[in-house]
Amino acid sequence: MPNQSFNKTTLGESPTISIPGLGAVKGTLDSTHKVAIFLNVPFGTIQERWRPAGKAQPWSGVRDASKNGPMSPQQTVNHPFISRLLGSPGTNDFDETMSEQDCLHCNIFMPASALAASSNSNLDANSGEQKELLPVMVWIYGGGFTAGTNASPIYDCTNLILTSLELNKPFIAVAINYRVNYLGFLASRELVLDAQEYAKTIPTGQQRHWYDGSVGNWGLLDQILGLEWVQDHISAFAGDRKRVTVMGESAGATSISLLMVIPQAHGLFTRAILQSGAAGCAPLLRIEDEGQAIFDHLCFRFGIGMDVEPLEKVRRLRSVSAKLVAEELNQVGVLFFKPALDGVVFKADSRKLVKDPEALYEGLEWVVAGTCNDEGTVFVPMFGATTLPGFATLKSRLCAPKDYTIFDSIFGIPKTDHDVQVISARLIGNGNFKFPVLQVCETVAQKAGSPCQLTRFRFDTRTATHEQQQQQQQQEGGLGAHHGIDVFFTFGGPVAKAVFPSDKEQAMIRKVQAVWIEVITAPSPQASSLPQISTSATTPFLDHINNSKEAIIFGEDMEVRQGVAERMPKEEIEFWRRSEAFVLEETEKGRGQEVFFDVAKGLLTSAP
Repeated sequence: MPNQSFNKTTLGESPTISIPGLGAVKGTLDSTHKVAIFLNVPFGTIQERWRPAGKAQPWSGVRDASKNGPMSPQQTVNHPFISRLLGSPGTNDFDETMSEQDCLHCNIFMPASALAASSNSNLDANSGEQKELLPVMVWIYGGGFTAGTNASPIYDCTNLILTSLELNKPFIAVAINYRVNYLGFLASRELVLDAQEYAKTIPTGQQRHWYDGSVGNWGLLDQILGLEWVQDHISAFAGDRKRVTVMGESAGATSISLLMVIPQAHGLFTRAILQSGAAGCAPLLRIEDEGQAIFDHLCFRFGIGMDVEPLEKVRRLRSVSAKLVAEELNQVGVLFFKPALDGVVFKADSRKLVKDPEALYEGLEWVVAGTCNDEGTVFVPMFGATTLPGFATLKSRLCAPKDYTIFDSIFGIPKTDHDVQVISARLIGNGNFKFPVLQVCETVAQKAGSPCQLTRFRFDTRTATHEQQQQQQQQEGGLGAHHGIDVFFTFGGPVAKAVFPSDKEQAMIRKVQAVWIEVITAPSPQASSLPQISTSATTPFLDHINNSKEAIIFGEDMEVRQGVAERMPKEEIEFWRRSEAFVLEETEKGRGQEVFFDVAKGLLTSAP
């Protein structure tokens, strides 16, 4: 690699960094002058809709990096919780905040002291020795592969960097953007044919890529491109490309668990923090099943007949403006997209891949994974059951009739609609989040001969202030330690303070941040005081985790301690294994839309 440089100006001015091979960027300093911030730094270029992106191109002059960049076009109407968490836009600011071509960029947050100590070279001016580079954390946002942006105020890493400086454990934070929704994860037979035809146009002798022919995984390929950019250029920002931790929540964590089994992503990071997400949370989309349904719906809504030639359908859909497509999808309601089983990026179902220890990257040294205690409460209105008649349908989607007795013995038989909602929250939380995350942990723990360490966590923190807000806004009794609540405690800052304003709550934010900072910056897992499960452990995994305090507990009392993470009894874990086998079998028979949690309600009924 060429010698990278990180330049500075005085702290009273806008910091400027030169990125060899690309150009210069001028950022800002936070109000304390302790954090240098560079926003909208491009890492990729998009030439055409539904094509893999290319690397960022060099620019001339000094690029303004003081403002957030545009997000990938997406639905502008979401569930209120998702909108609040992600800062999703309304239609009024669509044009100002979204761009189909210019959405691949990253936001970089670094200690200003790294600028102050730097010069035009990575060599110390006095000793002539190589300067110490800082560990790097790359954040991948969630949003069901449907919504999200690194520009969301909740993902401002300034407060996290300030805490790292207080602890004398500085690092560099990078928040990458990627395509979501129909631009990042749409798949159909027509798009497969289009990708195949496009591959034929690549001139003989021109470099081909491993992902040529891929369909429905453009957003995931964007993430890989962003991580490659970090490897190539983060040393310009005083970051160590050999010490990269990927961190994500929900779909971001699901993405990371998929990246862990994609060979072409191996070597782009050595540590991973998975918050409330794993591959099983969003089983790969079947192109001929769920994917085709969404594509056909769009064709129908834009007047593209079923008798139109496949490639012509794609051409016509490409000609529809991103704004119009987003507005059309607004009419569908909440719709979750997923990566696709395309035979290129993924050659097998993700539920099989994540259970294969040999598929994991050999160089992983530390995986930290866990969930919130009440993951499912916020999703009950979206893809749970809310009434007694609906509960029977939900049960039929999760297990075969022969397992109904087992289902009833574990979860109970509801007598009222309120009972249905309580059980639905448990089913969604355990089946769609806790069990998939447990599977990833099992696989990591079973990787023979691996140096990787495993740390589990459980997030129980809930506060009186937040509960009162939820009781007023969402549902009787509040939502508990719901999906996404840990994001506020991860980043802190003004958004978190508005939700968790008390001194005790703010102190808990610092405690949570201290744990993540330890994972990011510790010289090795063994050098950390955090609890770990060695992959060389001989005790059966379920026995071990149920009989030892092997996890980090973020407590309801707003304290952090070691404890037992697993709350699902063995019989429930075994039920979810049977449920997964049932769902996978039905999916392979082409009935994927009829099983598991319904994340596309109303879509098919709106099509012809």
